[in-house]
Amino acid sequence: MSRSPWAVFAAVALGTFMATLDSSIVNVALPTLAHTFGATVTQIEWVSLSYVLTITGLLLPFGRLGDSLGRRRVFLAGLALFTVGSGACAFSFSTQTLVAARLLQGIGASMLSANSVALITAAFPREIRGRALGMVGAVVGLGLTIGPPVGGLMLTHFGWQSIFFINLPIGVCGVLLGRSVLPREPRAVDTATAGAATGGAARPPFDVTGALLSLVFLVGLTLALSRGTAWGWTSPRTLVCGLGAFAALAAFIVVERRAAEPLVDFAFFADAAFRVPMLSLFASFMALFAAVFLVPFYLQRTVGMEPAAVGRVLVTVPLLLLLVSPVSGMLSDKLGSRTLSLAGLSATSLGLALLAWLLGNSSERPLGVLPIIGGLFVVGLGQGLFQPPNSSSAMSSVPFERLGLASGLLATMRNLGTLFGIGLAAAVYEGRELVYAQTHSPVAAAGLGMRDAFLAAAVVAGSAALMVAFAPRTAHPSPPGA
Repeated sequence: MSRSPWAVFAAVALGTFMATLDSSIVNVALPTLAHTFGATVTQIEWVSLSYVLTITGLLLPFGRLGDSLGRRRVFLAGLALFTVGSGACAFSFSTQTLVAARLLQGIGASMLSANSVALITAAFPREIRGRALGMVGAVVGLGLTIGPPVGGLMLTHFGWQSIFFINLPIGVCGVLLGRSVLPREPRAVDTATAGAATGGAARPPFDVTGALLSLVFLVGLTLALSRGTAWGWTSPRTLVCGLGAFAALAAFIVVERRAAEPLVDFAFFADAAFRVPMLSLFASFMALFAAVFLVPFYLQRTVGMEPAAVGRVLVTVPLLLLLVSPVSGMLSDKLGSRTLSLAGLSATSLGLALLAWLLGNSSERPLGVLPIIGGLFVVGLGQGLFQPPNSSSAMSSVPFERLGLASGLLATMRNLGTLFGIGLAAAVYEGRELVYAQTHSPVAAAGLGMRDAFLAAAVVAGSAALMVAFAPRTAHPSPPGA
């Protein structure tokens, strides 16, 4: 039976919205959870960190499994698991049980996140695919935008359990809708087994070694980058995590090049049509989250704003994603991805450079809120322009049977860009502020340290723009069935 691609979009969007909403709501609730369970800040951070580690570490294996077992199966299983994990979170009675439940949520979120873009790409023909991926960006923006205010209201009136209970009806509806509208796919392993039975070659087993090494690499790197500021960048824990991660990466590359059915096909990266969108996505999120990480520190420490007011300022970026992504997606279907991707990265770099200039000239008086919102507006506009066409370009360059892998790689690049951006921002800001503090007032030193960090982020975004501008033009046929 033929299904409307927009019905597939609705099912995928529901899962994406739930995972995004949960992430933004839980971050708002961390102080309340710490008070409820009598936990320290370091202990309660694991409620968020365990979720991030699990998602990042499992995106590649679940994307690959989606190609082997069927993206519909993996996506629906992830949605169901995330919903069960949400219920377990609501009934948690200690920090430890809550962290365990968040691990369960993270596994489910990784399963659905790794396959969501692949399902959209497979369902939509090339001529309207950008519009669909733009709408996915709008769904993400909506979840990030309404998460903090909705979370605050629920925490105030219904208690902390409600922020997890809200996922139960959404998750159940998503599973039922997905079972009804997501197209069934023949499992690659079934096809291979049938081929073996008739004299053909059996499909090689899943790359377990590669999956474990990628998990060690991504978890170790995530820990080093996310905890480096707190532990110290040269502390034994940070060094062990970082060096262990890169040792696992080296082993992973060796294993993947020899594997009969590798978790990651490095031949994809030889094609500029795939390599450039992936690398520019990494740089884009690196630049974006450097800003998202730095702005709260400046507004709270230097300007003296309350956390709730800071949250309202940060809504600028997801709000622009919500408004601009659908338009950018539609335009990319007509204009192609290069022009909009280049414009988006250039605007992102310009917004970050504007913030750097404003902060560097704030002198002895803290910079006001309106100029910061203006800079974030330009950054958010750039991200809204960039993300949908970039995702469409990357996904259109891979074979149909590898869409799950490409989708998992996209999500992994987003997460790694986020972590590297935060690490870069923290390292540059802290180091430069100490230097300026020797000859400037605290306010001026903070502004100048922020200036240097924002300039570094602007350079990252600008370098990605140059990479897109000078990338060779390539054309790829639409995947089978697209």
